[in-house]
Amino acid sequence: MLSKLVNLSFENGVFPDMLKLAKVIPLHKKESKFNYVNYRPISLLSVFSKIYEKLIYCRIYTYLTKYNLIYPKQFGFRASHSTNHAIISITEHICNLLDKGELVCGIFVDLEKAFDTVHHSILCEKMTAYGLRGKINDLLKSYLSERKQFVSIQGYDSELKSVTCGVPQGSSLGPLLFLIYINDFRVCLSQTNSGHFADDTFIIYNSKKLKTIETVINTELKNVLKWLRLNKLSLNVKKTELIFFHSPYHKVDYDKIFINFNGTRLQAVDFVKYLGMCIDKHLNWDHHIDELSKKLSKVNGILSKLRYNTSLNTCMQVYHALFYSHLIYNCNVWGLTSQINIQKIEILQKKCLRIMTFSPLNSHTSKIFIDLNLLKVREIIKLHQLKLNFHFLNNQLPIDLTGLFNLSRDVITSSQTLRSMTNNNFYIPPTRTTTYGIKSLRFHCSKLWNDVFNNGKIRVSSDTNLPFNDIKSDKSFSLIVKKHFLYEYANDT
Repeated sequence: MLSKLVNLSFENGVFPDMLKLAKVIPLHKKESKFNYVNYRPISLLSVFSKIYEKLIYCRIYTYLTKYNLIYPKQFGFRASHSTNHAIISITEHICNLLDKGELVCGIFVDLEKAFDTVHHSILCEKMTAYGLRGKINDLLKSYLSERKQFVSIQGYDSELKSVTCGVPQGSSLGPLLFLIYINDFRVCLSQTNSGHFADDTFIIYNSKKLKTIETVINTELKNVLKWLRLNKLSLNVKKTELIFFHSPYHKVDYDKIFINFNGTRLQAVDFVKYLGMCIDKHLNWDHHIDELSKKLSKVNGILSKLRYNTSLNTCMQVYHALFYSHLIYNCNVWGLTSQINIQKIEILQKKCLRIMTFSPLNSHTSKIFIDLNLLKVREIIKLHQLKLNFHFLNNQLPIDLTGLFNLSRDVITSSQTLRSMTNNNFYIPPTRTTTYGIKSLRFHCSKLWNDVFNNGKIRVSSDTNLPFNDIKSDKSFSLIVKKHFLYEYANDT
């Protein structure tokens, strides 16, 4: 019966009115709980509405991906795209420019209530422009029109109100419609690059001259304002940030550069927080390591009290839920930081293991890692960096990152050997600097892969070298690489 109703909706281009009612739950994001702007409205919808939306979503998303209509640097709400991919995209681009001696300017734009201010008529026009015409366009118009919602807080419900703009946050279809809405943002930029994770937007421009950057960025920001006004989106200038990425040896006089956005002069900052990562002006990850250290120290404090009242197994669950989850977030990127920073995290991890196992303060931890079947910080980073290569070999990276690596057999150089061309060895690109070139993922991951998968094989025991071609899934790859590192620990003890 339900399938018949869904088919009727597709045939007639009508979304049922009974499924347009939303219960809105305000979800606190950050800062003061007494300021309503710090809440995100999440729409709770009927389970039948979710089924309808998912079917519509699948048809539209399949069409958009088939014809590559979604901007490649849009990493939000897309299959096989993540915050990690978004961070890799921006940092590798900046790192490559810094390796060439360029000065890079970044503008991180904050769109205010972007999901809630989507103009329905403009959205429908954009869908028509992308080829979503006829009954599917009628169905989407019907989905957006005459929607109603009420707010529920601590058991108290507001009166019913009509929704005249915006897409429901918490729905299956809403995020995709927003991606369509913001998809043409790049069109307003003529000289700069942009990227997105949903509404989190950045603009990048590079030059060796500060005045050139000032002129170009000011012109581009005027075009951004025009686009925002035409699309009826609001801008939060106070939360929009300006940062100059440059080498520590390259001094920049910020007082001599004036970049204005909507009548407000933007002041350059030392780091920006983007998708949970503190990206600093030198790309050395010092600020991020400081923030990560604070989080991990808090977990160690929790475990130091918890261990007396629970089992080791429960402590291990807390370790994976609170410590390990923070540790691995984008570790393939921040893992390129200095050895001093790595040692800070390493000390906290060893302390965590000693706490859980009641080991002496200065006890050797290699055996503890083996007994608990855990990897050390450095090997955790290596594992996640190697997974990038694995995903590249299996065509699992987003389109924007497919040029991150090259196989030796695809790059003709005078130093190539027949062996390197036949064992899935990665081409190690030339670099100009040790500060940025060697610390880029394209260089570091390629070299690491060639070292670990020697002649296309990985050692997992004293008598077993497993060929890469025998590894079929992401899960099995992680398990085998982990076994390789644990084998190395055993040899060290």
